[in-house]
Amino acid sequence: MFFTPFGYLAAFSAALRMANDVAVTVAARSSILAQAAIFPERPLDPEIPRMMSEKLSAVIEGAIGAQHEFAYLAASAMRGDSLPTLMRQTTAVGMAGLRPARRAVRANAKRLSRKT
Repeated sequence: MFFTPFGYLAAFSAALRMANDVAVTVAARSSILAQAAIFPERPLDPEIPRMMSEKLSAVIEGAIGAQHEFAYLAASAMRGDSLPTLMRQTTAVGMAGLRPARRAVRANAKRLSRKT
């Protein structure tokens, strides 16, 4: 995917999309967390426990995906694949680790932007 002009453009575009989604999510959740801090006697907003469970599931899923891609990379190295192939597979390890986080951030931004 990378190592080509279109690959770099795709990676840059994905990073910009994720940055925008993160900004929307942080802005929406900041007011929720501020209200919980100011009024501790009120019951928790359901968004707060959801934040924690989403983060935990994204971390676990990302770790499993990265381990899977790393095992594939190790097998390719033992097979004697070419260096450019191995370099592409190293980026696949990182992308597999980030994929669940990107998906969760995107879903949160969509859901929270509808809420406000």
